[in-house]
Amino acid sequence: MRASSTVSLFLFPVLSAALGTKVFWIIAVAPLAGLAALFAVRWEPSGYDVDAEDFANPRS
Repeated sequence: MRASSTVSLFLFPVLSAALGTKVFWIIAVAPLAGLAALFAVRWEPSGYDVDAEDFANPRS
């Protein structure tokens, strides 16, 4: 995390000079790309539906 912060500290002025105000669109899209990846990858850490246990044997 420190390495990426250091790299971004050096690359932001370069991108800002090259793209002008469009660099802020890149900064805005980066978290959205992470959010899209979060919704695209449906990883279940336990390997089964934990909520299914509550509905399998209803108590009367």
